[in-house]
Amino acid sequence: RCKECKVFKNTGMVVLLFITLFLLASKVMALVEMPEQFIATVETIAHLVNEENEYPPARSRKLIHYDYVNKRARIAVLTGLNEGKNYTRRYDQKQEYCIRGGVYPACMRSYLSEEMPAPKFPPTMQDTNETLMIDQVQHKLWVLDESIYERSRLYVNQNGIPRRLVNDVASRNAEQVDNRYTPLMTYDFIQFNPVAPSESVFALDTPWLHSTCSRHTGGWPYFHLFHHYLRV
Repeated sequence: RCKECKVFKNTGMVVLLFITLFLLASKVMALVEMPEQFIATVETIAHLVNEENEYPPARSRKLIHYDYVNKRARIAVLTGLNEGKNYTRRYDQKQEYCIRGGVYPACMRSYLSEEMPAPKFPPTMQDTNETLMIDQVQHKLWVLDESIYERSRLYVNQNGIPRRLVNDVASRNAEQVDNRYTPLMTYDFIQFNPVAPSESVFALDTPWLHSTCSRHTGGWPYFHLFHHYLRV
């Protein structure tokens, strides 16, 4: 009889361990990942900036060619601050470039010493089991609580591709969300194609060459393209 009890106890422990591992694996698999290669257009909105003001602009659009696998990225500013400029970050070559077109074209280059930041969401993100329709497509809501003063709301489509991120700050004004937060920034992928960009995209615009670009000391600040979870 004691032998049977021992076998039953051991079997129960094995079943419990299996269930625990299954739940943990499900949780890990449920986490959202940013694709490491893609072409996208992102629109950013600074909610605390008056949209009627010409400067600083509240909205900005950027065309992104992103390739973390090969450590390179190109950002073309379509509208907003620095409109008409494009920035190429060649982490693989330790070089970065800023090119301006138009009436007064220019090309500048700078040494790039940093490693390319990995596109990553924190493991503490939580599935709210809520959804939101964006452009007639259902998106799942995840919440990233960064502190008692700040949080991010992440909307992901049915293919697991991040679509929109809203960064909120704690506030008590009339624009509250959930009676606790005020939207600070919105990052919206209005177009997204999870494919590897062509290598030719990262070449300098004609007629510029590395040798004809003037030297610029200190480089340029990071672009926060999806809050600090995606920066180049």
